[in-house]
Amino acid sequence: MNRPTKRLLALAGSALVGAFGAIALASPAQAHHNDLVGKGVCQADGQFEVIWKVTHPDSWGGRIAKITNITKSVSTDIQPVAPTTSFGVGTFIPPKTSIVGRQIVPTASASLTVAAQWFEADGKTPAKHPNGKDITHTARANAMFDVTSCEPKPIPSATFLNNCDGTVKVHLINPTSKAVDFTVKGGDNWTKTVNVAAKGEADVVVPAENAKVAIVVSAGKDEIAKSPPWARPSECPKPTPLGESTCDKFTIQLSNPEEGQSTEATVTYGTQVKKVTVAPGKTETVELTPSSETEATIKFAGWADIFKVKYEKPADCGGLPQTGASTGAYVASGTGLAALGVLVFFMARRRQVRLRRMASM
Repeated sequence: MNRPTKRLLALAGSALVGAFGAIALASPAQAHHNDLVGKGVCQADGQFEVIWKVTHPDSWGGRIAKITNITKSVSTDIQPVAPTTSFGVGTFIPPKTSIVGRQIVPTASASLTVAAQWFEADGKTPAKHPNGKDITHTARANAMFDVTSCEPKPIPSATFLNNCDGTVKVHLINPTSKAVDFTVKGGDNWTKTVNVAAKGEADVVVPAENAKVAIVVSAGKDEIAKSPPWARPSECPKPTPLGESTCDKFTIQLSNPEEGQSTEATVTYGTQVKKVTVAPGKTETVELTPSSETEATIKFAGWADIFKVKYEKPADCGGLPQTGASTGAYVASGTGLAALGVLVFFMARRRQVRLRRMASM
C-alpha cells in the first residue's frame, strides 16, 4: 500500500471515530423526554375522570425535568393525586419517577401538552446540548376513554312532596345492590333513620312543625338531597266563609277543609272585630249585630285571599230600628218630635185661655 493511500485511510478512520464520538456525546441530550399518558373513566354523574401521568423515564446523569408549560383542551383544573403534591408549571420530576394528576371533563374527549426543561442534579443549572442550547422536550397525548362499558353507577336518591296539612312526604329510592340507611332531618332536631333494602323504596313523613325549615336527606354518610321549607301546594282547597242575614243578626260560618291546617280567621264588620281558630274539617260560627255597614271582611291566617260577605237586610224587618251609625238620626228625630209636641201643647193651652175670656164678656 503506497503512502498516499495509507494517509487517506488514516484520515477516514479519524473522521469515523470523531463521528461516533459526536454521536455518543449527543445521544444522552437527544434522548431527554417525558412520557405522557391519560386514561378516562366514567363517573356516576355522567362526566369523566381523566388520570394524567407524566414520567421521567431515565436517569441521564441525574438530570431533573421541570415543567415549563401545560396546555389543556378542557379548562377544568388538574389536581395532584397522592403521593404527587404538585401538577403544574414549576413542578420538578426527578429521574425515573412520575407525577399523577386528576381532571374531570364533561365528555369523552381530552388532550394535554406538557413542555419541560432539564436541569443538572442541583436543580438550578440548566442542562445543555453539545451546541450549547437548553435541553427541552414537549410531550402531547390524547386521553384514552373506554366508553363501551360506560354506565352511570346507581346512586340512592330522594324526592319531596308538600302536603296541604303542612307535612312533607320524603320518598326514598335505593337502586343499589345493597341495603342503605337513609337519614331524614327536619327542624327542631327531628331525625328519622330508615333502612331501605336493595332495589327498594320507602316513605318518611316529616311532621308539619318540623317541616318549616329545609329538610336534609343522607344515604350513609353522604348528603344526597335537600328541600326548601314547606310551601302550600297551589291545589290545596281554601277555607271559606258563608253569611246569613236576619233582622237582628249577621251570622258568618267559617269552614276549613279536612285536609288543611288549623287557621285563625279574623272577621271585621264595621267596628266589630272577632277572631276564631278553625280546625281542619270543622266549621265555626261568628255572630255580629247588624249595622249600616253592608259587608264583612274575612282573613284566614296563612292565606293571601281576603273574603267579603254581604249583609242583606230582609225585606220584612218592618220599622225595627238598627243599631250603629243610624242611632243618632233616630235620637234627633225623636227629640224633634218631642219639641213639636211641647209647642202644640202650649199653643192649645193659650187658645183655650183666650176662649174662656171671650165667654166671660
